[in-house]
Amino acid sequence: MLRPLGVFSSGHAALFYRWPVEQAVQGELKFSGYDFSQAWPGDPAPNAARAVDWSNPARPKIEGEYVRPKRALVWTVYSQETKRVEVAVIEQRSLKDGIIEIIGESDDYTFTDDGIANFCLKITRKGTGLDTSYSVLPKLTKPTKAEVDAFQEVAETSQMSNYLKGKHPLRKPAAEFSSTTEAGATSEF
Repeated sequence: MLRPLGVFSSGHAALFYRWPVEQAVQGELKFSGYDFSQAWPGDPAPNAARAVDWSNPARPKIEGEYVRPKRALVWTVYSQETKRVEVAVIEQRSLKDGIIEIIGESDDYTFTDDGIANFCLKITRKGTGLDTSYSVLPKLTKPTKAEVDAFQEVAETSQMSNYLKGKHPLRKPAAEFSSTTEAGATSEF
């Protein structure tokens, strides 16, 4: 179960193009994450990963063919399973359409003044491979204090526009070490 946190106008939800990218590592192209863009990045997209021949069990890369960007809904959410704020990246059209339908066609599924949904979304998957189907079901529940507090802690820094700058909206910079001692004092590490 996921509780949407924030709305499009607050920057906590967005529709971006998303595609896998490759980077040269020791002379060989390797998967190196995903790039995001608000506008269509072109075909092929910059640094796009090569397409894979899924019919071959060895899954070789196909030279000259690249993975096309997909439209993705990215949203700050509170995961009921992990009990923390996360970023949901939803590319499946049926899920995106289902969420839009839930929010757009019912006055029951709304957001508080702080931008926290008064509902949770249960996302399920059935099948595998090409026979996979997804569904989304809403459940009206008031936000808990833990959910509100967790969102308030990251609300300022969890803007989805960070993806466009190559940053993850919930990752903090690496910790820095510093030490201060009084004049004449000694310290050991």
